Amino acid sequence: GDPGGAPPRRRPGKTGREDFSALPEAERERIRAKWWGFAGAGAAQDRRFQLVAAAVLHAKATEQAVRRGLEALAALGVKAEAGPRVLTAELLASVPVEAVEVALEGVHWHKAKAGRLVAAARAVRGPWRGHVPCQEAELLKLPGIGPRLAAVLAFVFAGADEGDGEGRPEAGAAGGVT
Repeated sequence: GDPGGAPPRRRPGKTGREDFSALPEAERERIRAKWWGFAGAGAAQDRRFQLVAAAVLHAKATEQAVRRGLEALAALGVKAEAGPRVLTAELLASVPVEAVEVALEGVHWHKAKAGRLVAAARAVRGPWRGHVPCQEAELLKLPGIGPRLAAVLAFVFAGADEGDGEGRPEAGAAGGVT
């Protein structure tokens, strides 16, 4: 599926870079609403990780399959008292890849996506101290996130939790994860 709906216009002279500002405001809001619609319960960093997970699952999958996959991943967690299970980077970083593969059965390329999700969760847990990076260049360092999805996620994250200091690699982390 298309990660953001109609493809954004390209910036002149910069191939491969999305220009969401060239879209009408209604289209930008539709894209943001679509992506934030994948996020469930949790703190801001958990909701951002849920969008990273949705982006990884999105390749060759319907939105319905992405939602089922996210629900299955959240079900791997421990249920908080009187609250929903929350999909977090910490949860996926601590779960064996094989358990994630089983949870994602029925999602196209579930074994490859399981490995990428666990690796991305471990990367978020490491240099970013549990906070999903918000900048396109840093998002590209996450396993399973390519240029188009990094651009979409950076656009969706823009303006959310500005100035919170989250999503920046730890000092001395050599700019992120390879």
